[in-house]
Amino acid sequence: MISEEIFNIDTQKQKEILKASIFFNKEYYINKYKDIKNTDPYEHYINNGWKENRIPSIEFDPNKYFTFNCIEKKINPVIHYEIIGKKKNYKVFACDYKIVKDSVYFDSRFYKAKYDDINCQNIDPIEHYINNGWKEKRIPSLRFDPNKYISINKIEEEINPIIHYETIGKNSGYTVSPITNTNDILCSIFNTKENNSYNFKDILKTKHIIQKIKNNNLKRIKILFISNTSNIERSISDGSTRYRCYHPAEALQDQGAIVTICSLEEFLKKSSFSYDIYIFHRPGSRAIPVIKQLKEKTKFLIADYDDLIFGPYTNAIESSIVKNNRKTKEQAAEIFYKNTVALNYFDNFTVSTEELANNIKYHKPNSNIKVINNFIPDSILKISSIDNCIKTPKDYNTIIYCSGTKSHDADFKIVAGAFKNHLQRYPNHKLYIFGELSIPSELNRLTNISYHPSVDYWLLFSHMKNCGYTISPLDTNKFNSCKSNVKFLESAVAGNYLLASPIYDFQRVADANIKIIKDLEWEKELDRLSNNISKDKIMQNYEYLVNNCSTKTYLNQFKSVFEGY
Repeated sequence: MISEEIFNIDTQKQKEILKASIFFNKEYYINKYKDIKNTDPYEHYINNGWKENRIPSIEFDPNKYFTFNCIEKKINPVIHYEIIGKKKNYKVFACDYKIVKDSVYFDSRFYKAKYDDINCQNIDPIEHYINNGWKEKRIPSLRFDPNKYISINKIEEEINPIIHYETIGKNSGYTVSPITNTNDILCSIFNTKENNSYNFKDILKTKHIIQKIKNNNLKRIKILFISNTSNIERSISDGSTRYRCYHPAEALQDQGAIVTICSLEEFLKKSSFSYDIYIFHRPGSRAIPVIKQLKEKTKFLIADYDDLIFGPYTNAIESSIVKNNRKTKEQAAEIFYKNTVALNYFDNFTVSTEELANNIKYHKPNSNIKVINNFIPDSILKISSIDNCIKTPKDYNTIIYCSGTKSHDADFKIVAGAFKNHLQRYPNHKLYIFGELSIPSELNRLTNISYHPSVDYWLLFSHMKNCGYTISPLDTNKFNSCKSNVKFLESAVAGNYLLASPIYDFQRVADANIKIIKDLEWEKELDRLSNNISKDKIMQNYEYLVNNCSTKTYLNQFKSVFEGY
């Protein structure tokens, strides 16, 4: 039964109530209902709007309000709530528009770009999805596959899947799956199909630069490396930036190129368009505006990756930021999604491993993808000469682990138990840990473990050269399968014998002397360690490094990027 006091409120008083209510939005009402353009929106809603079941704001769904609170549809619902419902704590529901708009699983930009009929007719993508899109089984975003949502969670009713998830599924723990066929979708969004790519042959200056590089002439070519490092003050201390920016910069400078390195943060503050080649290391979505500008100016752009930081949800949940509890699965998925968006603005890619190349081919099958392996520049090889490192007497009772960053906490756990048992059985053996690492509690009590959380890269080899072994344990997952053999490079420079997990890039250097160890065999292999490794084996590793992983190799691989032009 509806209270008589509501029926007795005059129009002026109702207008005052609507103006004060957060559930009537004048601008929304006018924009949504074009037929009331020259009408007072308050009076229209009071006299006709609510009777026609019009929506007063995205925060208030009249039908849900009436139905849930068992109210007869004989009264203005906003007035009813403000006079009676508020006092009785009646439940208010946002309309479908707000639910979809606020959902992380609906991407308006994606929806408009994928469906040309929406974009061409200038239709509100949210309105279209609510009224027609979901019934037509259209995809709301790369992060949400409606067909999988319905089938996996066994939803039988005909209902908007986004609305169902946000109102029911989220609290019930229902499974959400991303779109896995990202190639076609992303190409349609960002217009990066092969026939839309820049044809650099038609651009005179860029063609001249390319020809110079192909002729092994790098003199006066201006190259800018843009790193996505968070260590802006001293980016060279970031291992990834060092191997993918500083080492290449040194090699290119020695050939006469003019090379600069800066962080993305610095470049966004003060962008320069005077370089010939721009190499974005691990580009993210923040770089997109400046990438667009550079493409408009016909600059030669390269995206460089040395970790799997892009792709679908399944990639994100196996990343180190999830494994080491630095991000939730949902946060990681958002980062990977944004990185994938940035990736699709490029046509040229350099990667540190074949596995990374395969992952990029999945998204950009017709693009120019070249593997440029990590390498040791000539300057370091000169410092760590054969006499200085290789021939230095080794203590084969010592093992060194260089974690670099806390991103390897989960990886170290796979050998923690093996080391605990081994070091207890062999108290004269020592484990040296360099870099940030959360050392498991079972190892903290051991006296033959030495932990150094901070060590300068340039001093690292002076510590390593006296040790017999280096270890590189990596958990078995897709993220680690894309890792490079940096630990082999460093152990070969220092004259250490490497014990490593069976990832592709370690197995690639099978001609060198590396002991590949599976997860469950570490303890057995540690107990088998020899007190003396042949100097021939150590020398063989060093020669492999010089012949296959040095400046000369890098320059040949860099040149290959331009061979197709």
